Amino acid sequence: MIRICFTKPQDLKRIRLVFEEGKDHRTQEFVLRWSPSGLTEDYREIVRQQYNFSPPDTTQETEDYTVNLQGVKAFDLSIVPDISGGSTTASLTELRLA
Repeated sequence: MIRICFTKPQDLKRIRLVFEEGKDHRTQEFVLRWSPSGLTEDYREIVRQQYNFSPPDTTQETEDYTVNLQGVKAFDLSIVPDISGGSTTASLTELRLA
């Protein structure tokens, strides 16, 4: 999990993620959440998505979300690299917030 905590609340309009996988066939799941207070009980889910990597044909997942989040105090990206329980690792190559 990646958690970003802001000292001052931020407004977010765009979230861009890029994942890459060059060797393992797997299904990855990620969840984006945000909180206006930074407290666990205040987290709100933005999106939950699964993606199938099947190298050499499908090796990259790019997600670009337009959002309207106001007063973001904390932002989380949680990744399950292989929902079948394999021992692979996640491969996030880009995370952009704007």
